[in-house]
Amino acid sequence: MLYGALSALSIMLLFVAETHGLVQQNPFDPETVRLAQAVMLIVLTIAALLVSYAFANQLSKHTQSVETGLTEAESALTASLKAQQSLKDRETALVSIRAQLESALAARDEAVSGLSEYVEGVEKAAIVSVTDRRGRIIHANDAFCQISGYSREELIGANHRVINSQTHTKAFFVEMWQSLAAGRIWNGDICNRSKKGDFYWVQTTIVPIRSSDGEPAQFVSIRFDVTDRIASRDAVEEKAEALERIGVELTDKVHELESK
Repeated sequence: MLYGALSALSIMLLFVAETHGLVQQNPFDPETVRLAQAVMLIVLTIAALLVSYAFANQLSKHTQSVETGLTEAESALTASLKAQQSLKDRETALVSIRAQLESALAARDEAVSGLSEYVEGVEKAAIVSVTDRRGRIIHANDAFCQISGYSREELIGANHRVINSQTHTKAFFVEMWQSLAAGRIWNGDICNRSKKGDFYWVQTTIVPIRSSDGEPAQFVSIRFDVTDRIASRDAVEEKAEALERIGVELTDKVHELESK
């Protein structure tokens, strides 16, 4: 394209020179030669200017392209650095979360260990049984088996009615189960009967264990043998009743003597 423009420009200059009588018919005329040289010099100068302009234009475009590339590279580098920083922050956060989880797990393990020791202590010190929501026994510890006279195999799957002594009224047990069904802990003294027919009293605490639906699913019974205490209480009550009868009899005797 540039060569064509130079050729056209040269022809135009020669045409202008010939039009003004600057070029003779003889191409070897010294004036014609000088004019041709002058024209070529002008053409070369213009060509040089055009080439310089084209080079400058291309250089400007190339410079803009380089600057754009540098800007994009800088943006990409900045984004990469931010991503690295973000990744580092995430790694720091993950390390912190992991430390918190490990601490929570250690605390849970410690709590479970302590709870296990507590349960083991209760199992050894108390008469313990667990029933499902229908009242069927699903766990009985050694103390329960010993005081009731039943084996664990006989108790599992059975109802606590197997040790019912018929001492308490039906209303007594209705009130107890109503409290448990409402999710409340029940406390009281119960008289049971062993397999051999012996009566024994237990101070009883029954704790309802709720399931995920909020309803009681199991009932943990913790009992302590208080037969001796109840027997002592009954003995004291019997003595009190005997003394009261004696007092009444003495009073009657005094009234008889006074009336005579």
